Amino acid sequence: MTPYSMAESLQRTVGPMAVQQHGLLAPMSRTRRFRDLIDRFLATGGDLLLEIPTGEGFGPRLCGRHWNSLAQNDALKSILTLAGDDTSWDLDGFFETGRADIERLMADIERLMPSLPKRRALDFGCGVGRLTQALKSHFDEVIGVDRAASMIALAQEYDRSSAKCEFVINRRPHLRRFTGNTFDLVYSRLVLQHIPPTQIKRYIQELLRLLAPGGLFVFQLPTAINDPRQAFCNAPVFGGQLKLSLPGWLVHSYRQVKYHVYRSVVPHMEMFGMARETVVDLVEGCDGQIVEIRADRSHGTSEPGFEYWVTKRAAR
Repeated sequence: MTPYSMAESLQRTVGPMAVQQHGLLAPMSRTRRFRDLIDRFLATGGDLLLEIPTGEGFGPRLCGRHWNSLAQNDALKSILTLAGDDTSWDLDGFFETGRADIERLMADIERLMPSLPKRRALDFGCGVGRLTQALKSHFDEVIGVDRAASMIALAQEYDRSSAKCEFVINRRPHLRRFTGNTFDLVYSRLVLQHIPPTQIKRYIQELLRLLAPGGLFVFQLPTAINDPRQAFCNAPVFGGQLKLSLPGWLVHSYRQVKYHVYRSVVPHMEMFGMARETVVDLVEGCDGQIVEIRADRSHGTSEPGFEYWVTKRAAR
């Protein structure tokens, strides 16, 4: 029973005054325990839906579940959108886009960091290996990591590198399975934009930890995009007098729970972003150094975006 239906049931049964005295609309001293219970759920239970990384991927468990569902429906189109709902990728054409992307990347590396070692590369959010396979032509060892088991299964099936690429499911909200300072290139494209901002920060920190001193970390992000969860939770309240009289904290808490439940059953791709200044501050706070920032609209919305080229300072 939802908080709204609970309140309505109480009002029908014992009358509005009893609801005021004994229920959800009681004075603050009476509601504090209930509010604390909701807050505790959202901190340890509700957020577990987004934060606990058991079962299906390197990030939030729920995100892994959604990407598994998307992969089972149309993996290639969920990774790289095509115009037209009825259009599907040809497999060769799909992987050709990866080769073109990596050729562009390597040409720019030759221009900006020609002495970059080419021993190990990490493709973060590799999906079915679109970029991972293309990187193998330029690096001795390439690892693709993704949160969705179905994506990794397809990556292994589609692998044309004679098993020279390694594909890994990471089931944690961190990358501690990999030793720090060991990758000459860390590349992530069209991935971080689907991760909530608090987790984007965590992964940027982790990816910089993995980067070898003098290595290169390249990633793309749109600028700040409205968080759909916050928009849902903070929307104006409409309805009857009872609903309008509920405390704002209760409405917000209920909506957070409802949003978590909605996300658990409806496969979709949310998009997030981060202000350029925030990204720069985060990178520089992790011993990163900006090599170049260029405009990038590959995320496909009207908001501006950027591709960040970052190197790592030598240990002090």
